[in-house]
Order: sequence, then C-alpha cells, then structure tokens
Amino acid sequence: MFEEPAAFAVALAECAIWSGRGARLRLGVPSSPAVELFGESPSRVIVTCRPSDLAALEAIARSAVLPLANLGTVGGRRLVIELTGEGATGAAEERGSRVADAVDASVADLAHAWANGLSRALGQATLDLPLGVAAAPEPAAPLVPGEG
Repeated sequence: MFEEPAAFAVALAECAIWSGRGARLRLGVPSSPAVELFGESPSRVIVTCRPSDLAALEAIARSAVLPLANLGTVGGRRLVIELTGEGATGAAEERGSRVADAVDASVADLAHAWANGLSRALGQATLDLPLGVAAAPEPAAPLVPGEG
C-alpha cells in the first residue's frame, strides 16, 4: 500500500521500484493524461491484494462507502499503464478513444531514473543502484486503488 501526496504515476513507479515488481494496468482518463498521471489529487490510495482476497477487499470498501477500482495486475519486470477513455491520448488527438499511448518502462529503468535523476540534472556522477529491483517472482495480483 502506498499513501503520500504524490502524483499517481510516480506512486505506481515507486511501488514497482520498492517491490521489484512491475504491473500491467488500465487507467481511465476522463480529461488530460497529465492530470490523471501526474496531478497530486488528494485521497488516493494504491492497494494490492491476492486475487483470492479481492472480494473481501471490495466488501470492506463497500461497507466503508469508499470507491474502489481494479486497475490490473502486479507482476513482471515492466510497469505498463494503458490509458483509456475520452482523455486518452488517441481521443484527445482525434485518433479515436481506443487508441492511446501507454506508459511502458522496465522496473530497472524506473529505479535507475529515481536513484539518479537529481544527480544527473546537477551534472554529478550517477549511481548504479538497483534498489528493490531483484529477481522477483511473477505472480499476478490485482492492483486496486480507491479515490475518495
């Protein structure tokens, strides 16, 4: 679980970095992809659970009157966020709402960018730090954030 006033895509990337696991997600974009991915809206929480626990998590959210959306699965070595809806890139560029450019990056590349972004911007030496990126198994667990 991750809760911090951070952009949603950044929070997802940090979850991938620290766990060493990627994810394949579908995110509805009603307006601008930049707002949905990088806006710092309050009260969003990213929760992961085993597929067998999803019904229980949904029941907990319902009983607390909290919105909940299943965005996809956790696993693999890449973070892939497919954008859907009227604000998705294709719809915004009039290529059709089914056409959208996905965010797609390896967990290793995300970890390297996270560890070296500031030092690279300042012209300093970079680290070769894999952080949480390890030989992680490839289980597929739902990733379910709530927004309220």
